[in-house]
Amino acid sequence: MLGIPSLDAISAQVGAISAKPAIETSNNSSKASELGLDRWVLIELAPGSDVEAAVAAYGTDPNVEVAEPDYLFQLTVTPNDPESLAEGLFELWRDPAKGDALGARGFQGVRAHYSVGRSADLQLDVYESMLARPRVRQA
Repeated sequence: MLGIPSLDAISAQVGAISAKPAIETSNNSSKASELGLDRWVLIELAPGSDVEAAVAAYGTDPNVEVAEPDYLFQLTVTPNDPESLAEGLFELWRDPAKGDALGARGFQGVRAHYSVGRSADLQLDVYESMLARPRVRQA
């Protein structure tokens, strides 16, 4: 599936059914390669597979830099619709496990996208882009 024996073995173990490059367009292929995004792979698991176990298994392989889930998110309520908000809150009240799962996914998302390290990386990107711009001197 991936062409690397150890990763193919993990794929069979965790129920992977397909693998494809995360970046499929050639529009920014040189930039993607420069950033290492050309090495990113999306692995689809069979329905019912344990996502966390698959992430842990891939994460132990020395050929993998980072393994993390790619969660699909959807709106719980319709924006600007008080009735939809009320229904959504009632559903979460009625099903505490759903509320717990929603909270856990939100927590994971915040930790993944709003960490100190990610913030520092984004700031570094801004500084590097500013330094790369030609300087304009005013008379």
